[in-house]
Amino acid sequence: MLLALRIRNFLSFRDEAEISLIAHKADKTLRSSLIKAKVAARKTVDLLPVVAIYGANSSGKTNLLKSVDYLRSAVLHSQSKWEPDGGTRVRPFGDKHGRNDLTSIEVEFILEDVRYVYGIVAHPGFFAEEWLKSFPLGRERPLFQRISSVSPDFYKLKPGSEIEGQIKVNASEHFTKDLEYLDGAVTRCRQNSLFLSVAAQDNHPICLKIYQWFRSIQVDNISISTDRSFAMSAAELIASDPQSKSSILTVMKAADPNLVDIRVQKSDVSSSPPDFLEDVGARFRERYFRDFRYKVHFTVLDGSKKLNLPLEAQSRGFQKLFALSARVMSALRKGGLFVVDELESSIHPHLARFIVDLFQNPEVNVGKSQLIFTTHDTNMLDQSLLRRDQVWFVEKDKCCSELYSLLEFSPRKDENLEKGYLRGRYGAIPALGLSANWLGSQNIQHELEPLPNDEEQALDG
Repeated sequence: MLLALRIRNFLSFRDEAEISLIAHKADKTLRSSLIKAKVAARKTVDLLPVVAIYGANSSGKTNLLKSVDYLRSAVLHSQSKWEPDGGTRVRPFGDKHGRNDLTSIEVEFILEDVRYVYGIVAHPGFFAEEWLKSFPLGRERPLFQRISSVSPDFYKLKPGSEIEGQIKVNASEHFTKDLEYLDGAVTRCRQNSLFLSVAAQDNHPICLKIYQWFRSIQVDNISISTDRSFAMSAAELIASDPQSKSSILTVMKAADPNLVDIRVQKSDVSSSPPDFLEDVGARFRERYFRDFRYKVHFTVLDGSKKLNLPLEAQSRGFQKLFALSARVMSALRKGGLFVVDELESSIHPHLARFIVDLFQNPEVNVGKSQLIFTTHDTNMLDQSLLRRDQVWFVEKDKCCSELYSLLEFSPRKDENLEKGYLRGRYGAIPALGLSANWLGSQNIQHELEPLPNDEEQALDG
């Protein structure tokens, strides 16, 4: 479970930004929806199951979520999939690439009743720092710290006292293997790969456990995500786990009460591919086979008749909800962090609210999963749905994004948050500096200059 995320010098965030999922003690509304997590012996903490992030277009909301997506990707793939000379793929503020332009990302989370802190400092060409700490008894125990530079001859890894000390004192087989894992991982770790990623590939017990926590993070609708790909994931879940169908059907009935069944069968597209695939690249063919590997039909009641409608015949919003449903139900059952950009995109606000309610219902959210989402839906600024500490804003000032909590404005417990936000009390709204009257007064259609011939030809082509 996530406690906090801290970033600096990442995309539009130049200065440090931190978002906390620890429930604020002053806000006593919706206490039944909080997640109680054990962090040490006889010590628990209340965590927020849902956090909503508001802000104007291009304010940087998505960039905040991209920091989670980037760190997850670096942990999972920097050693196994990234090219050795491909750099770290990080994008600092303003997309600069100076020697001293370092990006930092740190997450604080709870795993198996122990609090961990993992963080990195990344240059576009190499990882400058990396650290992992645990707090099993409330006090910090460094597990490892990695420091490197652009010089391939300089790489220092310092194992924490917990590992190093036990190796010296206890010569058991377990700790001897730990030492072997450590030495091998140091040898294979590149300038642009994370030590955590390398050690997990070598089955180091502690690092593998942290690696699996990152793998449990689901990131939806960021950059290249497609509803079709996610819909196939939902279809695959139904095909492989028939019991999941009833859960997904429950979610889908919120959109269409006449829905009575979902039928999934494997497609024969791989055995008889369309002719047009002969002229496209291998990557496109692979994606086509992946996105059309199942046929999905929805059985709905039309009076006394049953109609079988294919996925393609459904509305975009219905397809979006189906794509989300499997990931939502998987998170609710297994736990983990679910990150969604523009939750309400293409679906009705009531359905978005329904998904939020699922995560805030402890009887449904048995995995103690957490949802972080961006949105423009002001209807959810309702204190019967979201506590004041669950609402965050992102505002951009002079190209720099700033993250802050609704709590900074000390709103009353009975305050109309939606009205306050729309009136600009909390900021993070569009700056409407251009009057509609100005557009009408310019006679734009008469002032457009003709394009040069070469530009006209370019447009025609």
